[in-house]
Amino acid sequence: MPEIEAAIAQLQAAWISLQPAIDLIKTILMAIGEFIGGVLVGVIKILWDIGVAAFGAIAGVVNAVASAIGGVISAVQEAISWFQNLIGLSDKASGASLSASGNFGASYNTSNFTQTNYVTGYTPTQAASYTNSVIPQP
Repeated sequence: MPEIEAAIAQLQAAWISLQPAIDLIKTILMAIGEFIGGVLVGVIKILWDIGVAAFGAIAGVVNAVASAIGGVISAVQEAISWFQNLIGLSDKASGASLSASGNFGASYNTSNFTQTNYVTGYTPTQAASYTNSVIPQP
């Protein structure tokens, strides 16, 4: 057993003599780890910012396309309404409406002839009375 005890004593002495080298290696590895960690965090942040910008741009394009499609649909509806009125297919009932600005309009449709009168500055009752006196309803 003296040989084993001598071997253990040599290993203890070697371990003690290697401690400064092990501490140096640990310090170097920790510095490398902190550098790589910092670089990875920086790269992840940059990728995140790029992703946010890309999705923001895509959302802007989708919004612009949706607005353009809405404009086209509105124009088509206006054109259809105009053509219906042109050829007399629009059979809207006579009526009146008060707009938010206080303007009162009354439309009359008689034998494919439509006239709309707008009277400003009067109450709806006054405007209807005026409109009916100018163009009596059938």
